[in-house]
Amino acid sequence: MHFLHKTMVKIRGRVTAARSAAGSTAPDFSLPDIKGELYHLRTATAQQPQFLVFIPNAFTPVCDAEVTELLQLAPSLEAQLVIITCDSKHTLRSWLQTQQDIPANVVVVSDFWPHGKISRRYGAFNAQTGSSLRKTLLVDQRGRISAVFSAIPGQQRDTASYENTLAALRHAEAGEPFARA
Repeated sequence: MHFLHKTMVKIRGRVTAARSAAGSTAPDFSLPDIKGELYHLRTATAQQPQFLVFIPNAFTPVCDAEVTELLQLAPSLEAQLVIITCDSKHTLRSWLQTQQDIPANVVVVSDFWPHGKISRRYGAFNAQTGSSLRKTLLVDQRGRISAVFSAIPGQQRDTASYENTLAALRHAEAGEPFARA
């Protein structure tokens, strides 16, 4: 069972306990992925919505479990999952070798140097531990942050939050009301 500490969602002005950057333009960035290629947020958002998934640390039990669940969920999402940590791309490559397959709509990027620069820009950096906070942002195809949700340290985010926020975005884009089940 997952315990979500705080869910913050804002979809086009409709708020359900939001306090973060929902509704604002997502800061653009480029980061190296585990293959050494650059991931560019602006280029990727033009193709499909992006979940920016900040993960504290590779090789830790909660992060391992959460990423395993996200990799299983990814094929059913009509969005790309961008897993971001402050670990080096070499560490991330070793970490992901334990996973069976990485779906085509998942990219894992390193915010290693300058250390945590992108995590800081998104309010997802813990200066005391030098790692990312457990925070997720949904960036729509216009480059706007449509949803923000997080979990307290030591607990996974609820994977249903990904499906729910994406469904709410689709309903908002279509001008339809959205009622969470």
